[in-house]
Amino acid sequence: MEKPQQFLYEVVPIRLFLIVMLVFYHAFAIFTGAWKPIAGYPEIPGYALLGNLSYACLLETFVFISGYVFGYQVRVKGDTALSAKKLLVKKFKRLIIPSIIFSIAYLLIIKGFHDSLLTTSYQILCGVAHMWFLPMLFWCFVIVWIIEKLKLKKNIALLVLLALSIISFIPLPLRLGAALYYAVFFYAGYLIQKNYKTDKKLPKATIAIGIAGFIFFFILKGYLSDKCTIQLFGINLLDKALRLSLMSVVRLSCASFGIYLLYSISKIIVSSSQLSTRGGVEKFDIIKRKLLWGLSLPAVCAQINL
Repeated sequence: MEKPQQFLYEVVPIRLFLIVMLVFYHAFAIFTGAWKPIAGYPEIPGYALLGNLSYACLLETFVFISGYVFGYQVRVKGDTALSAKKLLVKKFKRLIIPSIIFSIAYLLIIKGFHDSLLTTSYQILCGVAHMWFLPMLFWCFVIVWIIEKLKLKKNIALLVLLALSIISFIPLPLRLGAALYYAVFFYAGYLIQKNYKTDKKLPKATIAIGIAGFIFFFILKGYLSDKCTIQLFGINLLDKALRLSLMSVVRLSCASFGIYLLYSISKIIVSSSQLSTRGGVEKFDIIKRKLLWGLSLPAVCAQINL
């Protein structure tokens, strides 16, 4: 039996890409309209484009990598990694409890307690501000655990998750709605690593496919967000649901091509370099630090322009 690798080398380049994208998005978010603008701030279309590009597949890739690492754990440890005690209890401690603690801290230090005790308690359970990501990720683990326990075929499970992702705009409590959108990315990463084959190489043409698909759906997403109105049924609720479903499909497609592109580039970097050696990882860390310093300049310029 082949001994599994102890280091996911293909995750190293993706981690660099995500760090850069995360820094870029938060540097340019105010220009995209995601944050409330300060008085007199300049509108710079180039910065808005950088912010939107950075965010297009950012969170989806984080969730994909989480599922990818979980798939590796299941591949190495087998069914023991899927036991309710080892998985759900462990993830509750690592995700939900920190979310509650930092949500309370956020309310104490920044936002304040202005709502009723019941409303505030619910907000804390859902994750306040950026903490929403942690309960959402917890539900992704739960969803995959349910799929494995029910022994659903992977194709059927993917189709179900895809359908749920398209209608994830339906409001659900405790970040379940967000989890329905992201679960398909988590499960995709989980399946890829769980069924990983070390001798399988991606052709370099996949980069061109990823770029073309990402650009197409990125432009389409921007167009639909700004100009799209649907009046098919003549009933406001149904037309709104159809528009939101269409937006979900386009958003899913854009993020999927973005992940496909990042993963393909990462695989090519690993296969064409010495990254799979310890020395290669150390050299890549040096390159990563230099790139981060260089790429931080546009973010600094964005703050200066504010």
